[in-house]
Amino acid sequence: MRAALVAVLLLGACATDPPEGAVVDAAQPAADSSLEPAEAVPVTPPVATLSYVWPALITALATTEDTLYVAGDFRDAFELGDSALEAGGVEEDVFLASLTLNGDVRWAARYGSERDDQIADVAASETGVVVAGSVKSPIDFGGGLIGSGNKEAAFVAAFDADGAYRWAHVWGNGAWNEATCLAVDGQGNAVVGGIVRDTMSFGGDALTSEGGGDVFVASFDASGAHRWSRAFGGEADDRAVTVNVDGPGNVYLTGLFQATTNYPDAVLTEDRPGWSDLFILGLAPDGTHRWANTFGDVGPIDLESAVIGPDGLVFAGSVLGNVDLGGALLDSDDSTAGKSHHTRDVVTARFGLDGAHQASASFSGLGQEWGKEAGVDAAGNTYTAGWYSESYTLAGVEHPNAGALDTFVLSRTPAGVRRWSIAISGSGEDRVSAMAVTGGGDIYLAGRFEDTVDVAGAALVAGETWSGFLVRLQ
Repeated sequence: MRAALVAVLLLGACATDPPEGAVVDAAQPAADSSLEPAEAVPVTPPVATLSYVWPALITALATTEDTLYVAGDFRDAFELGDSALEAGGVEEDVFLASLTLNGDVRWAARYGSERDDQIADVAASETGVVVAGSVKSPIDFGGGLIGSGNKEAAFVAAFDADGAYRWAHVWGNGAWNEATCLAVDGQGNAVVGGIVRDTMSFGGDALTSEGGGDVFVASFDASGAHRWSRAFGGEADDRAVTVNVDGPGNVYLTGLFQATTNYPDAVLTEDRPGWSDLFILGLAPDGTHRWANTFGDVGPIDLESAVIGPDGLVFAGSVLGNVDLGGALLDSDDSTAGKSHHTRDVVTARFGLDGAHQASASFSGLGQEWGKEAGVDAAGNTYTAGWYSESYTLAGVEHPNAGALDTFVLSRTPAGVRRWSIAISGSGEDRVSAMAVTGGGDIYLAGRFEDTVDVAGAALVAGETWSGFLVRLQ
C-alpha cells in the first residue's frame, strides 16, 4: 500500500509564548571548565514552522544556502512530492531527496539492492550532494550495477544538484565493511570515514586491518578519483564516527578505539582496557598526519556526533561512569535520588582545531540519557539533541517524560550559556535520528515516533506502527 507524504506548514517564524514543553532558562551556577557559566540569556524557544510525516526513517540531513538534502531508508512505498518511491528488494532500500528550505520537494530518488541498504551520512555543496553507507548486494546509483554479493560493503555515491548521477564506489571483500561518516570540502573533494576489516583498496595501496575492525579515511576528488586513503587500528575494534573539513581542507576525524591503536606518527592507548575511548585526529588536506588526541577515564564514552563551527569542533555523546575530556572530570551521576546505577548521561564538549579541550559538561536525569546530534550556527551558538527515558534535568530545569523515550533539543551561546531547551514528547517512543543547523540558526530535525507527538507546537500523528518526522524549528 502506497502512503502519501503528509506536509503541514505552520505560519509564523516565531511565537509570542513558548510552546508546551519549552523552558526559558533562569540563572544557573558556574561549573569549572564546563559549558555552564553563571548567567543565562533567556531566548524565546523556537516553534515548528514546517513539519512532515512519512513512513520512512531519515538517517541524515545536510543543508546549503538554499537546499535541504534528506536521506534515509524505507520499506514498501511512499510518495515524496511528485516522486513515487517503491522499495525493490526484500529488505530496506535507501532514498535521497532535495527540498527547498521551505520544504518544497525538488526531486527524490530511490536506490536499492536485493538486500538491506543503509545511508549513514550525507554531505552537500553548492554543486551537488554525496551520500555514504553500506550495502549487502550489487546496487545501481545511476551508472550501472556495482558491488558484489558479499557481506556488508561500504559505498559512496555523488550526484549533482539536480539529482543526476556523477560517480559511485562500492568496496567489499567478504568481510563486514562500513562507511559511517562523510564530508565535502570547498573544492568538491569528498572525505569518507568508516570501518575496514581484512584487506581493502579504496583506489590506492591496499590497507590491512590489524585486528578486528580498523578505522579508514579516504578522499576522492570531484570526479570520484582516488586522492589518498589511510587506515589505522589495533587488535580490538576501532570505529570512525564523524569526519569534518575546514576551509583550507584540513580533515578532522573523530571516533572510538580500544586497547592500543597504531597510526603513523601516533600511538593511541585507552585509559581502561575493555572500554572505548574517544580519539580526535587531525590530517592535512593531503591526508598526512598533523596531530592526535585521546580522551577517556574509568567508564565508556559513546561519540555520536561532531560538527565544525567558528570556534572548533562541537561534540555530543553519552557516558557511563566517569570520563575526562580534558577539563573537569565528568561523572555519570548515580547519586541523583531515584536514579539507577549503570545509566548513561549526556556529554557535550568543544575542542579547538588543534584537538585541545575548550569546554565540556554532562547532564543527568533519573533514567537513561543519550546525546545523539550536535549542531552549530554561524554565530557559534551550539545545539544538542538526544533522548531521555525518564524526567530529565538540563542544568537545573526539568523536562517531564511522557512516553518510553522522549527527545530534547538544547541551544547554548558560544560561551556555553543556555539559551533555550524544548522537549519533544508524545504517548509512545520518540527518537531523534538526524539534525542540520543553518548558519542563521534554523534547525531541521528528523526522527521517528509512535502514536502522537508534539514537536514545538506541531501535533503529529503516526501510522499503524511508527512514522518518521521532519520538522523545521525557527
